[in-house]
Amino acid sequence: MPKCPKCEKEIDCLTYECEEISTYIVRLSPSGERLEWERVDSETLENPDIYTCPECGEEIAHHYSEAVAFLKQKQNQTA
Repeated sequence: MPKCPKCEKEIDCLTYECEEISTYIVRLSPSGERLEWERVDSETLENPDIYTCPECGEEIAHHYSEAVAFLKQKQNQTA
């Protein structure tokens, strides 16, 4: 497993953050007590994606290919 460059903990996943615009249909629930949300569309904005360490929040990558390479790095060394 790769290690985070900041906290040095072994991690097997990254947290992904992106900015998007989502469209929902919002209805009152049958009981009339709450709203029910149905996502019908989403559009990812052109801002850079951010992949972070799930342990400390350190930014690890800004592109899909960088995230894949980071998560594969120890896997390739042990194979």
